[in-house]
Amino acid sequence: MQHRTLNPPSALGLIALLAFSLASSSALAQDKIEKPVPGVPEIFTLEGQFVRIAYNNEGYASLGYRTANQSVGEEWMLLEVGMTVRKPTENHLLKRPDITLQTPDMKTINLASNKEYQGAGLMGLEKRAETVRDSINYFPPDAGKACAIALFARLDQRVMPREQVDLSWQRAWLGRLFFKIPGGI
Repeated sequence: MQHRTLNPPSALGLIALLAFSLASSSALAQDKIEKPVPGVPEIFTLEGQFVRIAYNNEGYASLGYRTANQSVGEEWMLLEVGMTVRKPTENHLLKRPDITLQTPDMKTINLASNKEYQGAGLMGLEKRAETVRDSINYFPPDAGKACAIALFARLDQRVMPREQVDLSWQRAWLGRLFFKIPGGI
């Protein structure tokens, strides 16, 4: 099995999707924000009320941002994400530092560390995300094996958080991403 490290901007267009979610969240507070242009070419993009799906020849990503929209003004953002690579693309090794969020004012925010996540007391945010969930489980038929991204682990869990995810066209990776937004969403 060959691996290729995923370098920003990635084929998945994850950064563009995350930037879109933040812009959508901020748009509730300000109606003047323009929709960002993806950093990679897309073949298809589909937008629902709180879900966005985009793919190109190399990657496929889905993003749920209902909780982010409900968190405007708060310091922490939770995003539901699903991703895979497209067949016959080589596997990609997606490392924690590769996942960033670009704000509408072009600032880049790194994915929170597990230590930051554990110390932030985000149980309320996570419960809010569980009350109304939008499905992001949309993948190409080849990605039939579901896998948890699991970049974050609560203190009460007996699992170690991942530091990287091995994306392959046979696996559908799903999980939550947390970002600390200075000044609030």
